[in-house]
Amino acid sequence: MTLLPRIYSNDPAHIATYREWTGLSAGEEPRFRNNLTFMFRYQLGHMFGRYFMWNFAGRTSDIQHADWLTPWQGLPDRSLVSYSRANNQYYMLPLLLGLMGAIIQFKRDRKGFMATLFFFLITGFLLAVYLNATPNEPRERDYIYVGSYAAFSIWIGLGIMSISQITRNGKVPYISGLLAISIPVWVFYQNLDDHNRASRTYQIDNARNVLGSCEKGAVLFTGGDNDTFPLWYLQEVEGYRTDVRVKVLSYFNADWYINQLSRPYHDSPPFRLTLKSGENQYGPYDPLFIHETIRSPISWGKYINALKAQNPQLTLKSNSGEQYYFIPSRQIDLSTSKGILHINIDGSYLLKSELAILDLLYTNDWDRPVYFNFTSLNSLNIDLRPYLSQEGLVYKLIPERSETTEIQVNLERSYENLVVNADYSNLADPEIYFNHEDYQTRMIIPLKFTFNALINSYLEQGDRERAHELTLFAYKNLYFDHLEPSYADIQLAGFMKNFQKSKEFTKLAGRTFQFFYKKINRQSDHNETPSGSDLIVLQESSRLLKDPVTSARYRELVDRLKTDHERRR
Repeated sequence: MTLLPRIYSNDPAHIATYREWTGLSAGEEPRFRNNLTFMFRYQLGHMFGRYFMWNFAGRTSDIQHADWLTPWQGLPDRSLVSYSRANNQYYMLPLLLGLMGAIIQFKRDRKGFMATLFFFLITGFLLAVYLNATPNEPRERDYIYVGSYAAFSIWIGLGIMSISQITRNGKVPYISGLLAISIPVWVFYQNLDDHNRASRTYQIDNARNVLGSCEKGAVLFTGGDNDTFPLWYLQEVEGYRTDVRVKVLSYFNADWYINQLSRPYHDSPPFRLTLKSGENQYGPYDPLFIHETIRSPISWGKYINALKAQNPQLTLKSNSGEQYYFIPSRQIDLSTSKGILHINIDGSYLLKSELAILDLLYTNDWDRPVYFNFTSLNSLNIDLRPYLSQEGLVYKLIPERSETTEIQVNLERSYENLVVNADYSNLADPEIYFNHEDYQTRMIIPLKFTFNALINSYLEQGDRERAHELTLFAYKNLYFDHLEPSYADIQLAGFMKNFQKSKEFTKLAGRTFQFFYKKINRQSDHNETPSGSDLIVLQESSRLLKDPVTSARYRELVDRLKTDHERRR
């Protein structure tokens, strides 16, 4: 407890970031000064000041934690493999105009200045203090402070007006008009290449592949907005695969959304549920805390029916006297007509969404196929992996349990879904920009990894011919110079080396090394800490190439990073 508490999370990832930004050692208790350090350096500096400079000075890229640009950094070299179209250089012109406008308003109109200043502070600086954000946001949150950008834009307008008044009777009367036109045009030019969505169809192509991979009458669980809305577009607008019920887990904790399963939807008949609309729906059981009084597996059928009857033996009272329901074991035996699913619950509670999924599996008893995509699968606290079969970009629930902890791969269905029925032609267009977060990290790089996993599965089965075919197909359709390299590129380079494709191997591994070498160098120049995953990719690409020059450059960069780290400490 302290004044202005900023460091408050018990999440291990948050704690690691607190230490990085404050210099706290492991086990060291945060003090008032550490809270202030985190507030000024991270919350106000990194998560507000950096965003502010993005909008009025420029930014280096659209990769998370990208820095803002100074005028002396100039324009990037477009020929470099590390070039990003999201590098937007404004030469601080909007910033300087805004500061000029603020000074002029302060001198001429104190009340107007104070009104604009409070508008700017309340929607920006003070909002950042009030929100008290934890570190490690899933994406950049610059849109939170759009009000402060609007306030600063008032000063930009006043800056233009003041220049107009100064030059009205001078020798350059048109300078204000020139600035008023040229600066917005320059900002528009800098943003057009990375914000233009013309001809970009891959998100819909990918969604069509996902829906087409599901069997008739299936239910497909997705993880969030970005991987769900394209599917809904195809169903609602184009009428494609309306027999598949798409359910997004981020909404599946609401009773009204769960109960939609009990009603027909387009060509998808209703599903049966044990708990549904009425007195005994899911609401009272959110969440179900695990109170492990039974060490052996419990029957899910008996438990869900006891829960429906609101058996008082399944309730406990908290210290405050509040009653809550619990589940007496983290091991579940879910009986079906095709055998028993042995399911383990991770964590300390079962969410309403997971309760509804287990209810769905129990009551529908394999009548309808059940699928998960990558994001939904990694959002669950129930371990269904032993009963999942990967079929390209989707994971189908099956009654046969895997003998290992690895997800089973249906080779022929994956080949059909990824190669025969898929369309990757949009990725080949170098004029289209696929931004880092929505396309590279969420769609393209996972797709590369999916192909690599399938290639490896064929190699393990001894089918080198099909593995070779897939390797060449992936290289031809997914690995273009305008797409970001990743660890997946190193994996495919390894396959190329295995199949003695020296030209393709050298190009893939060399391009990947160059990309991450430039990226990490740039981060070091801006006192940013490179991610561990980026360093691993750099190390692996250097190891694969076995080139003396590359190895020397890698060692030199590592030594530089160590020196920088010691200096910052």
